[in-house]
Amino acid sequence: VEPQEVPVRKMIREVLESLEFFPGADRIQVTLDVPDDLRVTTDATRLKMIMSNLVSNAFKYSDPQKENSEVRITSEQNDACLSLTVEDNG
Repeated sequence: VEPQEVPVRKMIREVLESLEFFPGADRIQVTLDVPDDLRVTTDATRLKMIMSNLVSNAFKYSDPQKENSEVRITSEQNDACLSLTVEDNG
């Protein structure tokens, strides 16, 4: 485990780019509501792996039958706690 400062929004963008060719990804509207300057000190590799799993599951379980299939990624920070939320409309 090697903690380092991770720019959260940039890391999430990298995850989204890696899922660009996920089946049906072109029909999913992604909303990213995470501040540009949000940073967290953690193991970057593990955080990216966790986010990749959550986002790919959201892609997989979003409802392609709905007119607007959506995945929303949000953050909330208070004191020393950061919460990242990945939601789909499936």
